[in-house]
Formats: sequence, structure tokens, C-alpha cells
Amino acid sequence: MPTLQNPLFVTRDDRGSYYFYKPFKDDSGLVHLVSVEVDKNNKLLYKTSYEADDDRMEKMIKKYDLIYFAGGIQPIKAE
Repeated sequence: MPTLQNPLFVTRDDRGSYYFYKPFKDDSGLVHLVSVEVDKNNKLLYKTSYEADDDRMEKMIKKYDLIYFAGGIQPIKAE
């Protein structure tokens, strides 16, 4: 899955779900593609992908913990 390979960033919510973000460009502009992975006890329970709107993107950035950023920034905890 393209978003799970070389994502721009990965965040984790307070339930432990991981959100992999990768932007893509198409004829209509920038597409914010997000893949979600939910696991429990190291077993994958659920995985899906969707196009995120601006509100969802803002929530991922401001409210979730940053686990990985392709630019090399250290992981940070959401406030």
C-alpha cells in the first residue's frame, strides 16, 4: 500500500491506532491519503485508507502523537 511505504509522517491516537499520511498529486490538486492501522497485542485487527479532509488532517497533526516524520524530526507527544 503506497501510504504505508515511505509516508511523510505517522501519528498515533490515544487508543493506539496508527495513521500513516502521504500526499499525492493528481489532476485536481493535492490528495491527502491516510491509512489507518489498528492492532492489539501485536495483531492487526483493522486497516483501511481514505482521503482526509482539512479537519481530519488538523486533528491528526494537533491532537495525535507524532511517531515518525520523513524530515527527521524527533517524535513528540500531543498536548
